[in-house]
This record gives sequence, structure tokens and C-alpha cells, in this order.
Amino acid sequence: MADYGYNSMRLNDDWQGADFIAVKVDNMLKVQLKGRFTINHNYKGKDIYVAFIEDDIIKLYKHGDAYQYVRKHIELTESWNKEIGGGHSWKKTPSYFKSIISEL
Repeated sequence: MADYGYNSMRLNDDWQGADFIAVKVDNMLKVQLKGRFTINHNYKGKDIYVAFIEDDIIKLYKHGDAYQYVRKHIELTESWNKEIGGGHSWKKTPSYFKSIISEL
């Protein structure tokens, strides 16, 4: 994030779903770190970005955009329908998400 002008601050505790805050002038991103592309009900409405590494590339996306985009594809899966902590992740990011993911 520093290469893009952001000052990052790691949080000791998970604050509003974020693992760290990235700040640049008047812009603040709350970022959750994940091991792969993930969408989770716990992050809904929290204005969270998710960062992960895939194929040695750092990828970043706004969780809310992914959440809205994916609902039609996974609503019927068992993992998505869990009452608490339901969500879904992929070992390899589906190509239909490419338009909402930034590669750093």
C-alpha cells in the first residue's frame, strides 16, 4: 500500500472487521486480510476492503461490491446459508470478479 501513497496502520484488535487501516490524504480504507478471495456475511455493511495474494499478486476489492455481485451465484450453497459467519471462498478467484478486483 505504501507504493500507492498509503500509510498503513496494523490494528491490535479486529476493528469493524478490519485488520489494518490504510490512509492517504482524505481517504481511509479498512482492510481485512485473507488467504484467498472471500465473501462473508460478517463484513456486510462495514465498508471493508479485502486484500489477499493469489499467484504472487496482491489483490484488493471492496467487499460490498463483491457481496452484491456474488449473491446470485452462491445463495444456495451450504457455506453461504450458515446463520452465523456464513460466507464463501474460492481456491482460485472466478474470472467474473475480475472487473471489481484491483491488482497491486
